[in-house]
This record gives sequence, structure tokens and C-alpha cells, in this order.
Amino acid sequence: MALRRARRYGILDSLLSIFEGTRGTVLTLLVLPFLLFLVLWLPPLSLGERLLYGGYTALSRSGGSVTVDDGAQLTVPAEALKSSLRVQFGSISQLDFVKGNGEGVLEGATDALPDHLILKSPIYLGGIKGDAPTYTIWTLPLPADSEPYALLDLYEWNGASWNWLPHRLWMDDRQIETRPKGVPTAVAVMQGEKLTAQIAAISDENGDFVPRAGSTLTQLSPRLYLVQGDGSVGQIFSLSPLFQQSGALLLPVLHNIDVNGVIRSDLVDNLLIDPNIWRSHVDQIEALVMSTGHEGIIIDYRSVDPALRGEFSNFILTLGQRLALRNKILGVRVDEPVRLSEDEFRTGAYDWEVIGQAATIVQVPVPRAAGVFAGENELRALLGYATSHINRYKLEIEVPVAPYQIVNNQARPVPYSDILALLSSLAGRQEVTPETPLAELDAKIESLSLDSASGSYRLIVNDSPIYLEDANNLARRLALINEYHLGGVVVVDANQADPRVWDVLASYR
Repeated sequence: MALRRARRYGILDSLLSIFEGTRGTVLTLLVLPFLLFLVLWLPPLSLGERLLYGGYTALSRSGGSVTVDDGAQLTVPAEALKSSLRVQFGSISQLDFVKGNGEGVLEGATDALPDHLILKSPIYLGGIKGDAPTYTIWTLPLPADSEPYALLDLYEWNGASWNWLPHRLWMDDRQIETRPKGVPTAVAVMQGEKLTAQIAAISDENGDFVPRAGSTLTQLSPRLYLVQGDGSVGQIFSLSPLFQQSGALLLPVLHNIDVNGVIRSDLVDNLLIDPNIWRSHVDQIEALVMSTGHEGIIIDYRSVDPALRGEFSNFILTLGQRLALRNKILGVRVDEPVRLSEDEFRTGAYDWEVIGQAATIVQVPVPRAAGVFAGENELRALLGYATSHINRYKLEIEVPVAPYQIVNNQARPVPYSDILALLSSLAGRQEVTPETPLAELDAKIESLSLDSASGSYRLIVNDSPIYLEDANNLARRLALINEYHLGGVVVVDANQADPRVWDVLASYR
């Protein structure tokens, strides 16, 4: 028994002897700290993870969400993930931000905030460790003092500037949502103040209206150029000296409507199908703008095949980048969208978010129904949709200013002077002038009545309706548009309009 006990303790003595003397001192200094390090580094203490990933939440490939105290939420969808990652989500108050007490990622953000943007929310901060997701979802509560909601926007800080983000308002839940690429450094709710609006006019070669418009007109776009099937650009008419001497920003229109009024969508479709042709077309446009000294150009390609939405987006993105490098302006006129529901529209070949990113100006026409310009409800729905997909300061709404007749569900302008003559003959001996109230004539002319849907007076002539757009109608539309603080408005058929429209437009600015 003694021998067995001696052998057992002999092994222990051997182990203990290792830690004695010089060799033991070295091992003690190395092994014990290492064991202590393992205890602290590994679960359950996991000190290393806390040091490296403090404030970050681990998300698996199935994605997940992180929420802060006020209910704001950052979501990473599973479809946006390449691998698992860690996400950080937090906020700092408006007061701390204004005082410059934000974290290092917000250095310079206070000074870079434009004067026309009013901060309405905390600054929400995002961060990741791992591969960036393709997109994230930021769902933020509507600030308490943020009315009118029509003026709310979301902006992200990229380290150098505040950039506008497409977004959606969910009024039932009192939330505003955006789906940016990756994980922005910071996102905030802003309210946009009104800037001086641009008053633009699109016209044919006749510039007779320009002197009447005077200084009210800030942007002038003659329909000067026609796209060709091979990607080249043809000039339709010579530029009138009235255009060149107007003092307005000259941005000619490149379009696909031939001299007979036929929309040549086939020319644009064929061009877009072949990348070599549309890239050559970009070269031709750039060369045209630079050789003529134009400040830029408006692209008005109508009825493009919706199946070519991606190709049209690539064309506009490329053209926008090329002109921006030349410090030139790209404007894009989109087709009127089709309303699908209370707040959803179908935009066909025109991806509004992509176009809004690439262009300096986006022109959107007032919606129509069977050729008739829509009334207040339709216009308000359009403006809400447009300002959630395109920066409001880039938007120019195309408004009717001339009377028009409906032929085959298409609106054709009618000279205002012809309308006055027609109304005078129908009213008997009374001479009708621009100042004559249409309500006064309503009782005298059986075929004249107020159309409740459009808000315009309608005159039936030979079983064909004529809608009497005038300065009063324009004033009502502009009052509604003014609620959204847009970049401006565009008038068409100005030569055939009520001459008083320029006074109305001057007050809108």
C-alpha cells in the first residue's frame, strides 16, 4: 500500500516540480496568464466579443431587425445578405447633433446641412461588421411636429453630403420608410422649405409668347431636335432669336414626335435594343450639347416599350454621368403614369427612382383620363407619389395652359383667341374677353358647363368637347402644386394660352 501511495504522489510531485526553480517561474508567467485569457475570452464571459463587437447585434443568414427606444427599426432582409453579419443601430438627438456632439461618423454633417432643409427627427446611425447587404429597410416614426406631411423627406449622410432617399409614408402606422443600398452611416427625417420655383415653357419654333412672358420665364425648351433610328440627332427648325434673347436658361428638347405629330416609339425602342447604338446615341447627344453651347438638354422619348425599362434606365444613367462631367444639365420628361390604387402608379418604361438619380430635372405631366386633365384628387395623388420617388427640388410638373379639344381620346390645343370668338358668337351680342367670368356665360350658353372631374369649363361644339383652360384654372392647380415645394412647373402650348397665365405664373414663383 505504501508503495502504491508513493507512486501516486510521486506523479503529483513531478508535476509540481516543474513549477519550481527557473523553469517553473517561466511557465508560471506564461501558462497562468494564458489560462486566465482563455477564461475571459471564451463564453460565458466572452470579453473579446464585447470589446470587438460592443453595440453590434449578430444576424444570421436569415436576417433580422434592430430597434431603438423610440421605435425606429433597421431591418436586414434575408434576400439582401451574402453571409451572417453584425449590425449596429442607434441615434443621437437633434440637440446633440446641432451642438456638434455627434459621433465621429457625423463630422462635418451639421455644417453640410442645406439651409432649406429642416431637421425633424433624431439622427439615426447605422453600422455593420461583415459583408454589406445589398439593401436595408429603415422604418422611422413620424416626428411629432412634422406637419405638413407632404413636405417630409428622408436624407442620408455619406460622410461628405446629405443625399435625398426615396421613401414611403405609412400614415396609418405614422411611419416613414426607406430602402437604401447597403447600410447608410446616418439617416434623418427632414422637411423641405420652398425655393424659388422654375417657370419653364416647352414650345415649337414659334416664340411669340416669349416677350409676353418676360422675366417670369426662367427656362425655355424649344422642341428643336428629333431622334433618328441610327442614333443620330436631326434638327427640325432654326432657333428663333426670341429664344436666344429671352434671358431664360435654354434647354432644347430632343424628342421622338415627327412633324406629323406621330410618336415614333419604334425609333427609340430599336435604338435601346442594341447597346452599341444607344451608346453611340449618348456620344451624339454629348457632342451636340458641347458644340452648340447649350446648357443641357431635355430628353422626351414617349411611349417607350415597358419591356425596355432596364435599357432605358441604363441609357439615362450613362447620359446623366457624361453630361454631369461636362457640367451640363440633363432633363427627362416621363410619360404620365397610370394610377393603380390610392397611392400606387405604374410608370411603364420609366423607372422614376433611377431617372431621379441621373437627371437634374424630371418633368412629369398632369394626369389625364380619356385625354381630359384630371382634377384635384388625381393631381394630389400624383404629387404624393412623385415626391416619394424623386427629389422634390428636381420635379417640374407639366401643366396645361391652353384650351384643348378631345379627338380620339387625345387632347389637341385650341388657340385662346378662337375660343373667345366662339364664346362671343354663342353669347349673342356680348363680347367675351379674358376677364369675362365663365360662370356668367354658363347661364347663356347651353353647351357650356362646368366639368366637376377636371374643374374646367367644357364647351360642346359639333358633339366634340372643348375644355377651357385659362388663368383661373391654372391658379387653382398652382395653389395645390405649391403645397409640395417643387422645383417648378412646365407650360406647354404657351402661344395658344390665355395671356393672363404669365401673371399667375409670376405670383407662383
